[in-house]
This record gives sequence, structure tokens and C-alpha cells, in this order.
Amino acid sequence: MKFTSNLLYVSALSMCIGLASCGKDDEPDLTSETSSDEASAEEVYSANSSFANYDSASNSLANIDVAATLVIVWDGSTVNVSGNADGVDVNADGGAVTVNSTTESVVEYVLRGASDNGSIKFYSDQKFVVTLDGLQLTSQTTSAINNQGKKSLYICLPEGTTSSLADAAVYTDTVAGEDCKACLFSEGQIIMSGNGTLNVSGNRRHAIATDDYLVVNDAVTLNVTKSVKDGIHTNDYVVFNAGNVNITTTGGDGIDCEGAIFVSDGTFNVSTSGLSAKAIKAVGDIYIVGGTFTLNTSGDAEWESGSGSSVDYSNAACLKTSGALNISGGNITATSTGKAGRGFAVGGDFNLSGGTSTVKTTGAACQLNSSSDYTVASGVKVKGNAVVTGGSLTATVSGQGAKAMKVAGTYTQSDGVLNMTASGSNAGSSSSGMWGSSSSSYSASAKGIKVTGAIKVSGGKLFGSSSKHEAIESKSTLDVTGGEVYGYSASDDGVNAASNFTIDGGFVCGYATGNDGLDANGNLYIKGGVVFAVGSSSPEMAVDANTEGGYKLYISGGTIMTVGPLESGASLTQACYSASSWSKGVKYAVTVGSDTYVFTTPTTTAGSGIVVSGASTPTLKSGVTVSGGTTHFDGVGALVANGTVSGGTSVTLSSYTASSGNMGGGGFHR
Repeated sequence: MKFTSNLLYVSALSMCIGLASCGKDDEPDLTSETSSDEASAEEVYSANSSFANYDSASNSLANIDVAATLVIVWDGSTVNVSGNADGVDVNADGGAVTVNSTTESVVEYVLRGASDNGSIKFYSDQKFVVTLDGLQLTSQTTSAINNQGKKSLYICLPEGTTSSLADAAVYTDTVAGEDCKACLFSEGQIIMSGNGTLNVSGNRRHAIATDDYLVVNDAVTLNVTKSVKDGIHTNDYVVFNAGNVNITTTGGDGIDCEGAIFVSDGTFNVSTSGLSAKAIKAVGDIYIVGGTFTLNTSGDAEWESGSGSSVDYSNAACLKTSGALNISGGNITATSTGKAGRGFAVGGDFNLSGGTSTVKTTGAACQLNSSSDYTVASGVKVKGNAVVTGGSLTATVSGQGAKAMKVAGTYTQSDGVLNMTASGSNAGSSSSGMWGSSSSSYSASAKGIKVTGAIKVSGGKLFGSSSKHEAIESKSTLDVTGGEVYGYSASDDGVNAASNFTIDGGFVCGYATGNDGLDANGNLYIKGGVVFAVGSSSPEMAVDANTEGGYKLYISGGTIMTVGPLESGASLTQACYSASSWSKGVKYAVTVGSDTYVFTTPTTTAGSGIVVSGASTPTLKSGVTVSGGTTHFDGVGALVANGTVSGGTSVTLSSYTASSGNMGGGGFHR
């Protein structure tokens, strides 16, 4: 017969899984992971290959044919067994129960009662079902439940029941050659179903562990109340189709998976406080399709080996994978408060297509000694490429040298919203001593978004902010053809590209009160789109290209508004105009054709005049008021498009030539 426990019928859940494929820096890579944190490419491939074989039907309790049921009841050190099953032998030594099964049929074991010195171990050649019917089992010598069989262990938690398991702090009842590393341990797979509650206390090592995979179905409530090491540890993949998971650990990780992780639904509250501990960790890819996550780490980074520029640290992280992190749904709140903690630490590619994620790190930088590199906090650190096609991700970091987002590969965005804010100071000092108070030559700069490869934005919103360094930085090229890009820096460039920077659509704002608004170390091309740029006072630029290196600013299209000059020597194929006068903290309206844009000049020392340009001759009014319309960017960089504009005074515009030496008639030299 199909499994129909007299306490609960477990319905099947079906799921379809689609597997996704997995310039010189201005500072050393101060956040390198150690070998203990990062798996090899071969290990990641193996982990993902195993997950590709996942079959939802075979992991559903509703599809199991149960041939016989045995009921085992504890009453202190007394154990009563009822029911019969051919090929099954149950022996009790006080509260310690051993089950030997050679049957080829599936047997259900219903476990009830209570014991403060009890345990159960299974030897089975066949998969079997364990129904925990309000069991209260504490072992003084070993695991509470131990499956030494290689086949699947199906655990049923009937609705309305609460079971609790606790193991010994020191295992004295062990068998040579047998693995026994958790309060609830299985050599084979663990499949959990039902709507009941299970409390697990891991006093020796892990709370729950399997040397194979784990699947959680239905609204199981799983509470790991204590774990010396990992709350959940698996040697293969983990699948959560549902469940309410609450894990608190003081030593190890919340969930440590040596395979891939797939989550389609459920609620997860995971907190870790150990050094370099991870709330959720996987060797393979992580897929988050749905669910609600509250992840917290408070442990500091931990020195692993080396010194100087070869020092290795292991960092705490809320989500850590050596493979790809794929988020297409769900709601994630990740908070890391320890030194050099991470929100998301991704060893492969980061793919964001849905859901809402909020990341916050507050930990300071960590340094072995004054002659060694720092390791710093990161909101999102990606060692591969980042691709954003939807969803929302907000990251705020406040520690020294912390970056809200750091991508070692390329960054591509076609939709979705990213908002990255770094409010911390820089860590250490550069060799030139330009910033920081330390005498060390090692340093780390706090940035909103840093991408080693190219940045390409065709849609969505990419916002970055930094109080001490670049808000958005590409160490390669930067191309915008659509969407919104906004970088605000109180100290350095708003948006910076180490090579060419091209704007051919969308809305782009670089707002800097201490340096250039938009800056390219190669050529900077404005061919289309809407551009609003604010630079610091002279000699800084609103829009800057590297003329010192033989490059140039080219303006051939788009609607442009700057508070501050354009790079001297620019090629202005499209005419540009400068305002005869301007004032700080005033709303200005620029009209080009049928479109009107309203911006506010800075109240700080930033800015040294207004330059405008458009496909047709623009007009400019000062002191306007605006209502309605569409607001692009935010904060001081807010730009209102096509609202209802009233009042104001017309401002005289004169031709702006890049070879001139002042705002009245031309550009400024750096």
C-alpha cells in the first residue's frame, strides 16, 4: 500500500529544475578566500552533476509503498515494541534500540514516548520510514537517531506533533568503522515530510547530517536549538520544497552542503556566531526560487595561513557558494556584523532575475599585522560574472575599506534594481600616503560598486554610493544603452571607467562633491541618452576624459546637463551651451524639444557653472517649481522628467567651446 500513516497523509510535491551554467587594480585583492572556503572547479562540477539527477517523484513520501508498521515506545529506560515485519529484528538494551532489517520491503517505524537516556540505530538494506509521533529522545552515549543503511531515510512529522532529539556531548557507544557525526545522522538520504515540528540539539558536532542528500517537503518546522558544528551538514545536495527552518549555531555553519542547494519555498531563520561561519554554504550552485530568508552572521574573519601579500583569511558570510548563486524569487535579508563579514560570497557567477534581497554588513576591516594585507567586508562579492535581468538587491556596508559589491568578472544588466552603498572609511594607507592614517603600504578603498571587467547596462537601475571613493567603477570599459545608472561620491568620482566609457541611451548621472562626476581613463563618448553630471569645484570636471593620456571626450548626441565643466579639448559634434549665471541650491529646468528636465544645483562647494546640450537648441530656466513627472536617480541627484513646471526665470545661454578656459565661454583644464 502507499504510505498513509494513521496520523498523516503526506501529499506529493512536484518540481521542475532548470540548471543554469554555472586594467590593473588600484589595490591588492584583499578578500581572497582560502582553500577551506573555496572548492575546486572539479568539485563544483561534480556537485552540480549530482543535483542534475534529482527526481521529485522518488523523493515523495506519498509514492512509498509501506509493507509493515512497527511501533516503538520509550518510557525512560524501558522500550516496548509492537507490530511485526518479516526480516526485521528489534533489540533493546535499556533505552538503546538497535534495528536490523534484511527485508526487501519498506517498513515504517513509529517512534513515541520519552527517554533521557535513549537512542535508536538502524541497519537496513532497504529504504524505510520513521514517523516521529511526539518523541522526546536524549542520548547520553551517542546519536539520538543513527541510520547506518545506505538507502533513504524518510522522516514523517505528523501535523500537531512536536518531537525533540538531543545527542551526547561525548560519544562512548561507538562502533569501529561507523560514521556517527550528528544527533540525527544517516548514511543514506534524508527526506522529511509532514507538518509537525522537530527540535534537534547537536551537543557533540552537527545537529543533522547525512552522507548523501537532504530533501524537505511540506510545512515541516525544523528547529536546531544547538549545534557545536553545523546545524545541517550534507555530503550531497539539499532541496527545500517547503519548511520552516530555524537554526542557531555557535561554532559551525547553519547549513553546510557539499552539493548544490535548491529552494522553492519555505521560511529560513539562520544565525551563526562562530569565526568565519556561514549561514548557508554550498560547494555547488545555489538556486533560490522562492522562500523567505533571515540570515545573520556575527563571527569575525579568521586568519588561515600566510602573511604579507600572501595572507589568507576565511570570512563569515550569510550566503556562500563556490559555484553560482542564482536568485529568481524569494525575499532575503542578510546581515553580517563581524569583522570583514560578507553578505553574499559567490565563487562562480551571480545571476539575479527576481526576488527582493537586502544585504547589510557593519564589520570593520581585519588585518593580521601591519605588514599584511587587509581582508574587508563586502555586501556582495562575486568571483565570476554578474548578470542582472530582474529582481531587487540593496546592499549597505559601513566597515573600513568595505565594498557594497565587488565583481571580478563582467557586470551585465538588462532589468532589475541594484542599490549599493558604502559609507565606511578607507582602510590603511596607500604607498603615497594619500589617505588613511596607518603607515602600512597595504590599503583598501571603500566603494559602492567595483567591477574588474566591463560594465554593460541596457535596462533596469544601477545605483552606487560611496563616502570615500568611487561610487561605481569599472576596471575595463563601461557601456550604457538603456536603464538608469547613478553614482554618488562624497570624495571621489561618481562613475569611473578605467578604459572607454560610452553612453548611447538610458539615464546616467555621476554626482561627485570631491572629484569628477563622470570619468573615463580612456575616451568618453556621449552619443545618446540623458546625462546629468556634477563635479567638484575647479580643477575637477563634471565630465572628464583622459586627455593627459591622449584620449578625448566626444559628444555627438543625447541630452546633457552638467554642473561643472567638460574636459578641455573635447570634440563637440553636438553643440553645447553654458549658462550666463548660476546659483547653488536652485532648481533649474532644461527643455530640449518636447522634453523638460528639472535638476537641483548642489548646496556644497561642488560645481562651477552649468553646461547644457541637446539634439535641438536647449532653453534654461532657474528657480522653477515642479510637480508630477518621472523622477530618475534619487537624493541630491534627482532628475524630474516631463513634470509640470511653473515659475522661474530664463537664463541666457552662450556657445560652449571646449578650448576656452572658463565657464563663460569654454572648458576648464585639470
